[in-house]
Amino acid sequence: MKPLTSLLEPLKMSFADGSAIKAAKRANTVLLLGWRLLIASVIIWCVWRFRSVSENDTYALKAFSVPPDLEKRGYQGNTVVAKILSDMLAIIYPKDSSTSRFNACRQNEKVRLKTQLKVADGSASDKVDINYLVETSKMLIGREDKVITGHIIHESDQWKAYIKIEDKPLHTIAISDLMPLDSLYFKAAFYLVGETTPQYLVNYLIQAKRFDEAETLLASLSFKQNDNENTPKAERIQTLTNWANFHLSKDSFRLAYQKAEELHQLFPNDLSSYALRVSILMAHATDMTFKNPDTKEIKPLAERAFHVAMSAEKIENKMTSLYLNKQHALGLMLSNAGYLASMCHLQEAPILEKYLLRAKQILPHNLYLRNNLAYFYLNQKNYILAEKYAREAVEADRNDGNLWDTYAEIMLKANNPVRCYEYLDKALEHSKVVDGITVAEYKKDARWETLRKMDNAKQFNSLLKKHDGYAANIMGAFAPKAN
Repeated sequence: MKPLTSLLEPLKMSFADGSAIKAAKRANTVLLLGWRLLIASVIIWCVWRFRSVSENDTYALKAFSVPPDLEKRGYQGNTVVAKILSDMLAIIYPKDSSTSRFNACRQNEKVRLKTQLKVADGSASDKVDINYLVETSKMLIGREDKVITGHIIHESDQWKAYIKIEDKPLHTIAISDLMPLDSLYFKAAFYLVGETTPQYLVNYLIQAKRFDEAETLLASLSFKQNDNENTPKAERIQTLTNWANFHLSKDSFRLAYQKAEELHQLFPNDLSSYALRVSILMAHATDMTFKNPDTKEIKPLAERAFHVAMSAEKIENKMTSLYLNKQHALGLMLSNAGYLASMCHLQEAPILEKYLLRAKQILPHNLYLRNNLAYFYLNQKNYILAEKYAREAVEADRNDGNLWDTYAEIMLKANNPVRCYEYLDKALEHSKVVDGITVAEYKKDARWETLRKMDNAKQFNSLLKKHDGYAANIMGAFAPKAN
């Protein structure tokens, strides 16, 4: 027993002089403090979560009432609103397949919409969770979801949808009964996006080249924001960005850049103004080289873009991004600035290569970036790496005519006309109006000047004639310039 007694002796002494009790009290204090910190963290998170869902309007679509013959065809009330919501999201987040440098601004990815849209299922929660508490809290302070209701009828050879948004007048949409019902649902979605998230409707209208409607809506939004000093920063940034994109889509590079400069003056620490300016300069430079391959003309644009990108990089850690996805915009900005600088030899190639490779590290699967890298190495006459990135791009999307177009240009400059024609054929097979890959554009594209010369004209013209019947060619004259 002596060994056990000797082991317990120090413990007895510590209790005797009070040190063990003090240690226990200290431990209890630490545990209590930790518990309080945990509770405080939960409360802070709940407040943040509540503010994030309550500071913006939220809308709930209730099942529309529909006539019996629609129900027989599978269009029940909840099915209709699910379809309308799906169309709304397609308008808010339109798929943009462009991989062209001319459409650099379209590459910038927007943050997800804060305004919440959902289908109200009418069910009651049988458990207490954070979402239930949030909804209850919103109800208590009068910030419940704004309800959207509607009903559909058939009369006088028309399908009509009557839609009511809380606090707004009844709205009617009608189509001929000879038209598919999907067009009625899309019109309903179009109206609802305009009423609930008009900024995103502007972006859709610009991409659809419905410029008169886009300008009218933008002017209205600008007027309301200028008249309300409490307009959130994100909305102001989005409006100015949309103005720049509006002018850019009409090839008004000067006006587009002015709007981007205005954005920078108002919000100098937001990444949007930096990414937007570099994208506009990239589009302008691409347009100029499309008309004239001499890079001397674009040097001032390249110098400005490189300066803007370097300025952004210096304050990267302090920068916010309330409208554009920060990492995505940063990667594209570095890629665009590095590419333009390489075209005009503003820096040594290895230095500029680091910017493009860093962009690739940020966005490892981005096809637009791979297209930029292919052209970067083509400018360095490094045909092996240029082909490597072009091949990776087309392997990722073999239906993208713009990527095949890049591959064809690399083969032309690598003095491989057989593969050049093969890839031009694939590019036009997947004619792409948004990026200017059409027969009409190829007839005037300066890159193919050598193919239009007398010795090669016959084969090139035969290729164009082969694809001249494509429907996309009808709109070729209105398409953006290639690459």
